[in-house]
Amino acid sequence: MMKQRPTGDLQYVQRMNRRLILETLLNQGPMSKIDISRTTTLSPTTVGNAITELQSENLVQEVGKVASPLGRRPTLLDIQWNSRSAIGLAVVDNKVVGVRTNVAASIQKASIHEFSVDRDITKIFQMVIEELLSGVDATTVIGIGLATPGVLDRQLGEIETIANFPWRHLKFPGSILKDRAIPSFIENDTNAAALGEAYFGRGRQMNSFCYVHVGTGVGAGVIVDRHIMLGSRGYAGEIGHMTVDRHGTKCRCGNSGCLEAYVSWRAIAEFLKDEVVHPRYKDLENVIDRGGFLKAVYESGRKNEVFANVADMLSTGIAALISMVDPEMVIVEGIYEKCDHFMKQVEEQTHFRLTNIVHDKPKIVTGELGEFASVAGIIAMILERNGFLRSQESLLASPYDFQVAQIQEYAVAMQ
Repeated sequence: MMKQRPTGDLQYVQRMNRRLILETLLNQGPMSKIDISRTTTLSPTTVGNAITELQSENLVQEVGKVASPLGRRPTLLDIQWNSRSAIGLAVVDNKVVGVRTNVAASIQKASIHEFSVDRDITKIFQMVIEELLSGVDATTVIGIGLATPGVLDRQLGEIETIANFPWRHLKFPGSILKDRAIPSFIENDTNAAALGEAYFGRGRQMNSFCYVHVGTGVGAGVIVDRHIMLGSRGYAGEIGHMTVDRHGTKCRCGNSGCLEAYVSWRAIAEFLKDEVVHPRYKDLENVIDRGGFLKAVYESGRKNEVFANVADMLSTGIAALISMVDPEMVIVEGIYEKCDHFMKQVEEQTHFRLTNIVHDKPKIVTGELGEFASVAGIIAMILERNGFLRSQESLLASPYDFQVAQIQEYAVAMQ
């Protein structure tokens, strides 16, 4: 007597078949059922059953007929791009940025709210999420993710600390979603930004690269073979506390000579604390906006000295990172992203520090997504987890539609 296959195994196979069919349509659609069967090697019956199920869930739709002069023309099928939504949030400087997209990463709605340290940031998260959920059936939202600086426990969904802010042990989503059963997660903002650039920005044509962000702190996201490198405890890329001068400046972490103690805006604030003349930027350490930071540096009259010191230390850190990872490219973003001359200094000094063994030295460039890279990366993670991201080759041929300009319009409207 034949042993009956366990129901769980059958359901697993059916889920894998669905995913395979969706991925095939994502990469090669529109297609007919027979072409899907040939491409996936699944039987026509299996494909037909799965397509019927996907159509009933509004995930797949008929989009026309195959052009053919002979016989019955097969029906073309494609993804129903607006059938599902993804919601991404990111803590960016003193703002919470949120977007809702369809499964092609086309932005449907955006929300931006500023916050201060005396407010409960979870209330800001809730406000942004409620705005983004407005007008959409919550059961069609395939995921909600948050990118934030700080120390994270991804398993528990807990933000243990947010860098430079007083909040401790915040649960996400906690009670924010109320009774809505939407999958959710948290990720380090620099890792998310690296993924954003990998899928929608400067890194789209790169297999491996590093993303370095300099702000109140310093961090790196490392992409290897199109995957983010987390390390055994999830702390890979924490280059801000890499020692660049063993007997150097005391860092707020307690060690001496950390990279962050020389290149972050907190470090520059300390360096220029007696020299900033513009009253708005007198307390430079509390200047959060990037434009305000650069204005303060230029008004100090010591910009050449500042940039020379920072370029020296930042290039030391980046050269060490390149030696360990061997990336094709390094993206540098944050407070120096608009300083073209400074970025050239960093690139030249980094290349000088690399050994002669590295003949084809990686370029040091700025990103394409700016301050919205991390929220773009969260959207990419949601789509990837749900099988809605095309392969790299298909991405290059037909990029997704994540438009940073649409978020910038919301930012301008706030001002």
